[in-house]
Amino acid sequence: MKHARHLLILVFLFAVLPVQSQTPSTAADYVNRGNLRYRQSDYDGAIADYDKAIEIDPRHAEAYYNRGRARKAKGNLDGAIVDYDKYISLGPTNSKYLADGYNNRGNARRAKGDLAGAISDLTKAIEIDPHHAVAYNSRGLALKEKGDPDGAIPDYSKAIEIDPGYASAYHNRGNARQAKKDLEGAIADYSKAIAIDPREPETYYNRARARRARGDLDGAIADDDIYISLNRTNPKYLADGYYNRGLTREAKGDLDGAIADYMRTIEIDRLYADAYNDLAWLLATASGDPIRDGKKAVYYSRKAAELTKWERANILDTLAAACAEAGNFDEAIKWENKALSFQEFARSSGDEARKRLQLYTERKPYHEPPPK
Repeated sequence: MKHARHLLILVFLFAVLPVQSQTPSTAADYVNRGNLRYRQSDYDGAIADYDKAIEIDPRHAEAYYNRGRARKAKGNLDGAIVDYDKYISLGPTNSKYLADGYNNRGNARRAKGDLAGAISDLTKAIEIDPHHAVAYNSRGLALKEKGDPDGAIPDYSKAIEIDPGYASAYHNRGNARQAKKDLEGAIADYSKAIAIDPREPETYYNRARARRARGDLDGAIADDDIYISLNRTNPKYLADGYYNRGLTREAKGDLDGAIADYMRTIEIDRLYADAYNDLAWLLATASGDPIRDGKKAVYYSRKAAELTKWERANILDTLAAACAEAGNFDEAIKWENKALSFQEFARSSGDEARKRLQLYTERKPYHEPPPK
């Protein structure tokens, strides 16, 4: 029993010893240690080990492949592409591995914005390995980013056919369907992705957006609640969750709840321009007197305008409404005219904006009509 206890202690110590304490001697040893460091998110350490492996054996394909992954993880896309070029040129004899090289280079090119190059690489990966579900999914992403959701959907469907448990492919197909306004199809895909992987926050976020667009506001809020709970330790995504829920509460007529969510959003992220803007719009234009506060509306709308360098017409439109609610109609007229000087805003929202401008000219604020 005593010896067994000592053995357990030795196993534990070996497990927790830093990776750095092992002393590699061959290229394979350095690659193995680099892989351990990569799994621990020590990308600099991993790259150093892959460098050493390549120094020992300049034709060690796996070292180039894995250094490419580590470089991409660090945001060095050009370096990653160079490594995948070398890996592909070394010509792995296993077609699956060669397809992986084209897939990874395609993903690096997509991340760099080279969508044509990405689609070419991912198509090559599929030609080499027609059962490469990841390459179909990746090509779907590139096609959607290129503005071709119709082309993306069959790729996601093929990835799902190959791997029915591929949650990301369901999620991505849901995004493509939502882009095509197929909200029922999108919700069905998100629901399938959640059934496979119920801990992926982004799927709840996107299903909430689809449910809100479809008018299922209670369902959207339920998804927002889960998204928020899954992101408690991640401020960036947590802010998105509160903002998204604020939009849904506003659509539902729960203005106090919406204001609380917008306030929580900017408490978490002081640079969240849309939350400042939507909060200001409610404080300036809400149909109920107790909610309106012109002074605060001006403060929050100016903050939104500053964050966006005074270059977003919808925010200047909000600032105009806020100034009018605060009784400063000359400023309201100035900012509404400025908003209307943006051609896209004038085309999409010009009729309503000009009606508000007429109110300001008459020294009247704009208020939303009461809910029916």
